[in-house]
Amino acid sequence: MIYFDHNATAPLDPVAKAAWIEAQEKSWFNPSSPYRSAAQVRNRLNAAREQLAEWLNRPPEWVCFCSGATEANNTVFASAARVLDPSVKVALSPLEHPSVSAPARRAFAERSLWLPMAANGLVDLAALPDWLDAHKPALVSLQAANNEVGLIQPLRELTELCRARGIWVHSDAVQWAGRYPLESLPAVHALTLSGHKFGAPKGVGVLVIDPALSPGLLWGGGQEEGRRSGTENYPAIAAMLAVLEARQGSRLSKLQSEAPQAVIEAARRLWGERFHCPGRDGGAAVLWNTLALTPPRHAAHRWIHQFERRGFLIASGAACSTAAQKASSTLKLLGLSDAEAERTIRMSAGWETTLEDWQGLAEALADCWQALERDAQSDANGLGTVIEID
Repeated sequence: MIYFDHNATAPLDPVAKAAWIEAQEKSWFNPSSPYRSAAQVRNRLNAAREQLAEWLNRPPEWVCFCSGATEANNTVFASAARVLDPSVKVALSPLEHPSVSAPARRAFAERSLWLPMAANGLVDLAALPDWLDAHKPALVSLQAANNEVGLIQPLRELTELCRARGIWVHSDAVQWAGRYPLESLPAVHALTLSGHKFGAPKGVGVLVIDPALSPGLLWGGGQEEGRRSGTENYPAIAAMLAVLEARQGSRLSKLQSEAPQAVIEAARRLWGERFHCPGRDGGAAVLWNTLALTPPRHAAHRWIHQFERRGFLIASGAACSTAAQKASSTLKLLGLSDAEAERTIRMSAGWETTLEDWQGLAEALADCWQALERDAQSDANGLGTVIEID
């Protein structure tokens, strides 16, 4: 099987696996214990913290290791609700992951606002200054890149506008990390990362946050400067840092950026202009690995099944939306109808995905279309679904 669902989760990278095994065998001691072996683990943990802080141009005391982006995003809004004045508002884009939008609305209810958006799915920078002056939010949250369609938001420009007005900025950078250097992110007040999205083990992530905004969420032993009690999972942290360092040293190739075009060209040969590429249609910058495609007919789950029969694993929008069986708000914001959103499929490549893999996916597109059309014709004729024999 060729895997095209890296935005949902990435396979464990060999670099991360090797680092995890070494740390599990040699550095398994509790960093809070009083003897020398534990102190060595604590030193390695602090070195990992300092390395992340250097990449992100933030002080080491801002870096808090946690279980992943869901915990980190929840912590941001739960902490903000305690620290900020009870009357203040927060603002976020309507394209945010549910682990951002749900805790924001839970903590701030009707005081959570939607940022002004342009038709291409990006924050409307032209309208934003006046909007910020009119609504005066205390905290703004904007993802670095979208998990469903790959849109890259103008985070740096938004951060500059907010900083000039004394507004806190949070960014869910889950889809950015590992795909682009962390140094290219602006210095926001809070940032969240999730290791399994770029090849680290599941269950480890990072919250980078100004201590003034986060008094803490988990109480107990006082680990992570008292903000997140619980014994640190150093082997998973070591694995995450190892693969991040490997990704930091790599640079985007022309092949990676142009490879999705093979599928777009195949779609154009099949359907002319009777399809959408949500996110790409508006001409905005998108993640190099992500392609969302809306065919003219057939539900996404049928496309997924046909691709899987041909050796390709793809998805339909966000994994969380699939699990909840609800239409994607991201796709609807981009102007797609409910029916079009239900047809939209997503291909998200990884670091080892080749041009040949993308070309194979493009060739499978035509086979899947023919099979789905035959099935639809059989259903229309009252014959039921034709079972293909491999």
